[in-house]
Formats: sequence, C-alpha cells, structure tokens
Amino acid sequence: MTNQLLIVFLGGTLLLLYGVRIAGKGLEKAAGREIKSALSSLTRNRVLGFLTGVGITFLLQSSAATTVLLVSFVDTGLMQVAQTLGVILARTSAARSPCN
Repeated sequence: MTNQLLIVFLGGTLLLLYGVRIAGKGLEKAAGREIKSALSSLTRNRVLGFLTGVGITFLLQSSAATTVLLVSFVDTGLMQVAQTLGVILARTSAARSPCN
C-alpha cells in the first residue's frame, strides 16, 4: 500500500512538472516578447513586483497557481529569479490575508 502511494505521488508530481514545462514553452512561443516586456515592466522593482503579486494572487484565488506561473516563467526565460522575489512575497502575504 505504501509503495503504491509513493508511486502515485511521484507520478503525479512528475506530470505536474511536465505540464508546467509544456505550458511555459507554449506561452513563450505564442507571445514571448510581449509577455517578457510586460513582466519586466510589472516587476522592475520589488514594490511593484509585490503589488503585481498581490493582484495576480487575488485574481487567481490561488497562491499555488501563482507559484506555477512563476516557475514556468523563470523556466522559459520570460523572467529572472530576482524579478520573482517581490511576487513571491506578495503571494505568501495575499494567501494569508483574511480576504482570500
């Protein structure tokens, strides 16, 4: 029973990671330059990145979905890791807020 549960968990995790990679690459092919420009302007400093992260997390109503987006953006080169710091802090704060 435990081995089967472990295999299902690992399989699901691998499928999630594969899906994030495929979605990110498709997004980059569809509108790479436009999205990269928009993300650069929305995260040019940490305060603006924080506000962007709060907005995205409230719109999606999911901090996990925000994290998946960030991972796919960094993986495909649309964002740099340093740009995601403010968004990550906001994601955590917005997920803990009583409004969410």
